Amino acid sequence: WQALEQDISQYAQTQGFPYRVNDLPYGRSEKGKPVIVNYFYHEKIRLKK
Repeated sequence: WQALEQDISQYAQTQGFPYRVNDLPYGRSEKGKPVIVNYFYHEKIRLKK
């Protein structure tokens, strides 16, 4: 899961997509760009960073 978290956050950054982790509100992105939301993000990953 940690590797997936790193991969998707890097992908979102290189594509210019907003990336959120199970936080509200997600906000809005530029027109035509999706917001990537990781609903499976676990607090334990955040604590290890």
